[in-house]
Amino acid sequence: MITSWNTVVNAASLAASLHDGQVRKDGTPYFQHPARVATILARAGAEDDLVAAGYLPATGLP
Repeated sequence: MITSWNTVVNAASLAASLHDGQVRKDGTPYFQHPARVATILARAGAEDDLVAAGYLPATGLP
């Protein structure tokens, strides 16, 4: 469903903007971790809302 996919895109965009410029100790962008989590969820066949949630722990939002 398009609406659900928009949720994923919005979550990814929010996480990316909130962590813009942040890097881990090894120099990789902090955003890579939540992006990988969301990718794993998507590949496992998770619903779009769960894939979107994969991005959100990195945002610090409750």
